[in-house]
Amino acid sequence: ESFMKTRQLATGIYLLNEDAKVTSPAKFEAIKEAYEELGNEPVLVFYQFVAEREILLDCLPGAEELHTPLLEKFNRGEVPCLVVHPRSAGYGLNLQGPCRHVFWSSLPTSGEEYIQANGRINRQGQDRQVVIKRFVRDRSIDGELVSLVEGKLSGMDQLINNMRGRG
Repeated sequence: ESFMKTRQLATGIYLLNEDAKVTSPAKFEAIKEAYEELGNEPVLVFYQFVAEREILLDCLPGAEELHTPLLEKFNRGEVPCLVVHPRSAGYGLNLQGPCRHVFWSSLPTSGEEYIQANGRINRQGQDRQVVIKRFVRDRSIDGELVSLVEGKLSGMDQLINNMRGRG
C-alpha cells in the first residue's frame, strides 16, 4: 500500500478511495511543455495510474486513449498523441508510423514491460532516431525505478530494500 502511495506521489497525484488529487502539477506541466515543443510530431505517452491517464488526456491537446480504431490513424500521423498503459501496448503492436517520441509520465516496476513498450516505436523499420523521455521527480522513488528498468536492480525486493535504505 505505502509503496503504491509513494509511486503516486512521485507522479504528482494522491488517490484516496476513488478520488484523485493532484499534489503537484510540475510533472504534468513538464510533459505538456515537452509535448508542445514537438509541434505536430506524434508522441506515445505511457502512464501507470488511471487518474494519471485522465490528467494527461486533459492537459495534452489532441491526446487520445489507445483503442483499436485509433491505431491506423495514429500510424498515419492523424492522432498527435496516444496515452497508453504499457501493458496495453507491450507485445505485437506496431505504433511507429511517423512517431519517434516516447514519453514516460511514470515508470513501471518491470524492466521487461519498459523494454517491450519502448519497442512499439523503437523497432525494425524505424528510419528515424527514437527519442525516449522519462519524466522523473527528484528525490523520489522515480530514481529507483529508473535503476530498475535499466537493469541496475535485480528486482522488486532490491527496489524496496533500497527505498528502506538497506540496499
